[in-house]
Amino acid sequence: MTAPTGTDDRPDPDSPGTGTGGAEHRAEPRRPRDWRSAVTIAIPALIAYIPLLLTHPGMVGADTKTYLYLDPGKLLSDAPYVWDSQIGLGTVTHQNIGYLFPMGPFYLFFSKIGAPDWVAQRLWLGSVLFAAAMGVRYLLRSLGRTPVLEA
Repeated sequence: MTAPTGTDDRPDPDSPGTGTGGAEHRAEPRRPRDWRSAVTIAIPALIAYIPLLLTHPGMVGADTKTYLYLDPGKLLSDAPYVWDSQIGLGTVTHQNIGYLFPMGPFYLFFSKIGAPDWVAQRLWLGSVLFAAAMGVRYLLRSLGRTPVLEA
């Protein structure tokens, strides 16, 4: 059974005498976050991205999967298939499956927008480092090691 309109048990927030309604009890608008909270995000971001982008610009770092950032479209098109007959007498390419997400689409996006391979590689590494730093930040706040700033 459904209750007729207007007869539910919830108090009317605007009715007098409920103590919860009226203009005097409305929630205050959210204040912008404290600048210290923004600094705990900005500093790790700078540390994660700037040194990587300034180190050997134009050079792709050595990696075991260079075809991931040199031709991400081919890697993604071949990754769903377990058997690869192009290598020797054939091989099981189980490692490629791990590149379907998130690395494959990340490098494919930067390839499609025409970003240099070295920039895409450094941004990926920086993103991994930044995500790790944000995880440490969250852990420290959860353990009470750093103050949690009210929003």
